[in-house]
Parts: sequence; C-alpha cells; structure tokens
Amino acid sequence: MTEQYAIPSRQRPATLARKTLPLLGQLGVQREQVDVWVDPDEVEDYAPLGLNVRVVPAATEMPLRVGAARNAMATGYPPGTRLIEIDDDVSKVSIGWRGRHLTPMTPDLWRQTLDYAWGQCEFYGLGLWGPYPVHNDYFMRPNTTTDLRYATGTLFGTILRGDTTELVVTDDKEDFERNIRHTLRDGGLLRVNWVAYETNYYGEPGGMQSYRTPELVDAGARTLSRLFPGLCSYAGKVGKNGNPEVRLNRRNTGVASPLPLPDWLPA
Repeated sequence: MTEQYAIPSRQRPATLARKTLPLLGQLGVQREQVDVWVDPDEVEDYAPLGLNVRVVPAATEMPLRVGAARNAMATGYPPGTRLIEIDDDVSKVSIGWRGRHLTPMTPDLWRQTLDYAWGQCEFYGLGLWGPYPVHNDYFMRPNTTTDLRYATGTLFGTILRGDTTELVVTDDKEDFERNIRHTLRDGGLLRVNWVAYETNYYGEPGGMQSYRTPELVDAGARTLSRLFPGLCSYAGKVGKNGNPEVRLNRRNTGVASPLPLPDWLPA
C-alpha cells in the first residue's frame, strides 16, 4: 500500500524546497504522494512548489497553530491511510547505532524500513511509529521498542483509525501528547531506534518560531502532566535550552520485548 505524506508548513516555502522536498526525492517518494498543509493566507506562497496544497481550517476550539494543523491532517484522510507526517526542514534520514556509523537512507532501504514499520505496527496492534529522535549513532540502538518513548512530531507514521486518539489539544508538546494517547489506546508505540533524521530544531525562521513563547511551552508541559498523570510528569526547565519539559513514564507499557534488527538490514 502506498503511503500518503503530509507536511505541515508555516512561512517556509523556501526551506521546504531546499530541505524536505529534495530529501523525499532521494528516498524515492513521488510528488503525487505529498500534500503540504498551510494556513489559508499562505496558499499562493506554496503554489510554485508543485505540490498539492491543502488548507488548515480555522478551528473554533484551537488557535491556528501546530495542534490545529496536526488535527487537520489526522482527519483529512480516510481510516486505513498509512500517513507519514514530516516537517518542512528535515535534511537527512539515516541508519546507524552505536558501533555502526550513520549512513544515508537509500530508496530501497526506505521502502524496506516502511514495510517493516507498518508490518510490526499491524502485527502488534500499534497505530504509531517513529524513528530515534537524535541524529547521533552513539545514542542509537540496534533494536525496535514498543513501550512509551519519545517519537517526535518531526517525522512519524500513523495507521489512521479515525478516532480521537489521533487528535491533540496542545500546541507545544503535541508530539508527547500523541505518544501518550496512542499508548493509552494500543499499549505502546513502535520506535525504530536504528533510524534517525537530521533537522535544525528551531533554527529556521517561520514554523513554530513564529508564535512559540516560553509561556506556551510551559503551558503544554503542565497540560500534559495534568491530563496524563500516570504516564508523564512535569519536569521543569531542563536541557541546554532550559525549556519546560515532561518526563514520560514507560513502566508497564509496551506489547513486546525489544525487537532485534531485521535480517535484511546491512551491518
């Protein structure tokens, strides 16, 4: 089954043309598989890219930000769709783990990786999969896990079922929220720890940077800790950026022990 790719983008047509679109071409993705989702007043800015441009509708329950865009994409395709969401500033997708240096993903390996991820999701009854969140082979591992772990909104796949699990109520931290909601429904999520992507988080103009504030970041973390107290907690300001974060609790989650590397993967 062919995947549908959806790219949320805000004020970044040049970035999209420079980064994610060439990457998708390198992975063998056809332009007709790709939609870009934009705000109503930006349709003309993205038209020259030659993609199917879709509009994020204004929603009364949420401001026109990333949460509304994610919900529009989740409800914009029929149940059963294998949807890959990828941000507009991803420049690499690679394979590697500690002891094996990162190497670029080829079209054939991308196809095998997708078939593997969809197949494992269907076998274990999971609806969400994602790669390792850091493009650094030192931290990556030659396995795939099914418990509650962080799979970012930058690149992930879902098998849509058309239920409220696929919707979010937050803007900042919406990826943590998605991980938790899928774990509540399915018991976990599939994280492929030998695949990673490269992006310049928050380094490009536009995108979330056009509205992201410390208050919004903090509100997202506090909302999740209030909504899902058993699966996450408010961690306060951590990391090099000093942003408020949440800490996931993966205890008693997951549907299988860590899965070994597939035998088709070159060592």
